Amino acid sequence: MALQRRYRRSTSVGEPARILSELLFGPEDWVTEAAAFAMVASAWADPSLRRDVGATVAVRWFQAEKAARTRAVTILGSLTDLVLACPWLDDQVSDPAREWRARLRSG
Repeated sequence: MALQRRYRRSTSVGEPARILSELLFGPEDWVTEAAAFAMVASAWADPSLRRDVGATVAVRWFQAEKAARTRAVTILGSLTDLVLACPWLDDQVSDPAREWRARLRSG
């Protein structure tokens, strides 16, 4: 959660990023997906955001992945795709996401 707090406090991204971060960590629904998409799109447009956005989306993805071990998480597929849309993330994030993507596609 330290990554999440760091992103929320970042002065370079302002109020819109704070709001998106709050939405990202809300209930698992289309709003969460939309917030993650907006954050990733922002990071593609502004490379200075990539580190914080990637870390924040990765934290949310790991939360969803953990929850999926015990129950259905309907947004896991789209969160996985968004994590994989962040090539600046290291293998500790992208490798598990690729594994989940393969599982989700196979069945």
